[in-house]
Amino acid sequence: MSALDRLDTATADTLRLVLGRRAPDVLKALAETEDPPTELRERVGRAMQIEFSGEVSGPDWEPSPHGVRVDDALGWFYASFPVERP
Repeated sequence: MSALDRLDTATADTLRLVLGRRAPDVLKALAETEDPPTELRERVGRAMQIEFSGEVSGPDWEPSPHGVRVDDALGWFYASFPVERP
């Protein structure tokens, strides 16, 4: 099982789409691990933020659909792989 298999379908699809374009090496690393280390989680976050950095228009409280999508995907991703495990 890879880290992508542990995510809900929408989140996994968003990560595959963005990382496939922006950071294929990060996507490959994510697909090869079940529990991504902190460094890999940070690389996923940076790639997602860079991909969508030009897509947010208007005030911060009015993100574009791309901004909402990346926020939701990163939220689910980080919630699925918390830094501290019980």
